[in-house]
Amino acid sequence: MSNSKTVAEEAPKRFLFTLAASLVTTGILFVVLLLGGWAYNYRRSSLHEGRLTRLLEKHPTVAPVLEGLRAEGGQLLGSPSGEPALRQAAARWGSARAAEVLRKGSKWPQTRVVQVGDMIYFLYFDSADVLRDFTSVSE
Repeated sequence: MSNSKTVAEEAPKRFLFTLAASLVTTGILFVVLLLGGWAYNYRRSSLHEGRLTRLLEKHPTVAPVLEGLRAEGGQLLGSPSGEPALRQAAARWGSARAAEVLRKGSKWPQTRVVQVGDMIYFLYFDSADVLRDFTSVSE
C-alpha cells in the first residue's frame, strides 16, 4: 500500500514537470522560429539591396535594366510620371518606405516600378535614362 501512495503523490509532480517542460520547449521553438523568420527576411532584403547597389555602380540605362529584370521574371508594374502618379505608386507599392519613394522620385525625372519575386523595386532614372537611385520594398 505504501508503494501506491507514493505513485499517487508523484502524479501531480510528474504532471507539473511535464507541463513546465512543454512550456519551455514551446517557448524555445517560438524564439527559434521568430529568429529564423527575421534572418530569412534580412538576408533576402540584403541580397536585393546588394544587387541593386552593384547595378547602380554600372550606370545602366532604362532599356537594359528592364530587359534584364524581365529576363529574370520581373514585371513592370508602372512608370509613374508626375507627383500625383508617384504618390499613388508610393501608396500602392511603397509600404513603409513610401516617404522615401516620394523623396527620391521627386528628385529624378523618371521612375519605374518593377516587381521581382516578392520584392518591389522603385528605380529612378535621370533625363538621359541613366539609373541614379533605387528603393526596394518587401511585398
